[in-house]
Amino acid sequence: MDRLLDLAHFALDETRRAGAEFADVSIARGKALDVEIQESAVVSCDRHEGVSVSVRCFVAGGCGVHICHGMERWDISHAAGAAVSAARAAGPDPDFRSLPMPSPAGTVDGLFDESLADVTVEEAARTARAAVERALGVAGDANVSGAASFVASEGVFANGLGIEAEERATSASVEVFCVIRRGDETGSFAEFDIGRRRADVDLERVGDRAARGALRYLGPRRMRGGTMPLVMGPLAANELLESLARAASAEPIQRGRSYLCGRLGERVAPRALTLEDDGRFPAGLHSSSRDGEGTPRRPLMIVERGVFANQLHDSYTAGKAGTASTGHGGQLGGISPTNLRPRVGSRPAAALIGEIDDGLLVESAMLSPNPVTGEISATVDWAMKIENGAAAYPVTGIAISGNVLDLLADLDEVSSDYREEPGTVMPTLRFRKISVAGTA
Repeated sequence: MDRLLDLAHFALDETRRAGAEFADVSIARGKALDVEIQESAVVSCDRHEGVSVSVRCFVAGGCGVHICHGMERWDISHAAGAAVSAARAAGPDPDFRSLPMPSPAGTVDGLFDESLADVTVEEAARTARAAVERALGVAGDANVSGAASFVASEGVFANGLGIEAEERATSASVEVFCVIRRGDETGSFAEFDIGRRRADVDLERVGDRAARGALRYLGPRRMRGGTMPLVMGPLAANELLESLARAASAEPIQRGRSYLCGRLGERVAPRALTLEDDGRFPAGLHSSSRDGEGTPRRPLMIVERGVFANQLHDSYTAGKAGTASTGHGGQLGGISPTNLRPRVGSRPAAALIGEIDDGLLVESAMLSPNPVTGEISATVDWAMKIENGAAAYPVTGIAISGNVLDLLADLDEVSSDYREEPGTVMPTLRFRKISVAGTA
């Protein structure tokens, strides 16, 4: 990657000539192989290769960005000049302090798998067909759709203060959606698997899991609404925790646009909830040695025993607050959580469900609350009615509502067993109550 780093330094030199006070450059090249599944058959295989050069500049605090997709020096020189012009046009920003200074970051293991770097079209198609065959082996009348993807990339990053970094990464993923129609009954379900290393994924088995899920959701019933206990399965729980981590971003908090405004150091959930963000977890899907601005990643406790312990910062929000970046910034702006690892409890999900006489188990739903108010109003795609301590039957036509902070206050228990996608822990969560709108 020496040539990429040389080009990054050339771009920084060009930004200085054009008048930038601060600048950083990211250059990445990669290839992707995508396979599409429709009507239980592989219908397309597409290979893409490309390069992206992103130049970010600051003049009097004003920020300008230019992205190009060529690696010739003329392309990069033009990008540098355009980024500086955009920074001048943006106008001064007195809250900007500085880009990150050099600091050791080490390496993160498991981000690159050589065996995934050169997957052939034939191998990718075989993987997709195997996922379809596994689904049809469970339910021969299933209609299977989805996609498989293999990605390999390498990139460099440099800023004008002396940070230099390079990293390689791979990933393999498959998504399968199954629909089964039998008479007047229809059932559907979606499943996925993803990882950076071949050993971390079982792409073919996803078809099996999707088909079994569709069978489980055949013939959903309507149910009566009311206030009842709620159990969130791993995927639904992870979406809720992701929304909590995004709300902990310093950017919306500083703008007064987060439901966590003014709550740093306060209790936002019972002691059962501890939520850590670890951007250095080996082979994690969201792992890297540095964030998009070159700040070293480090583990960060967002919620500790129910208390909102730390905000997520990039260099801009950290400078504004007079603190240090937590390593969650992106070069093109924005603050994002990485691998979320909630602390698990002492009892399995089956035990949590077994104590509920009348409640709702949500496996998957768009549960992200309004990021400003925290209000939740969501229809539920895949849910089961809990009766007498067991998931009794699938339900349809329901919605749940409430406020996320009220819901978190009613968190009762975190399961000991969990689903794990590399780096991310997804336990089951049980809540004492939620408002459910039914149609019975």
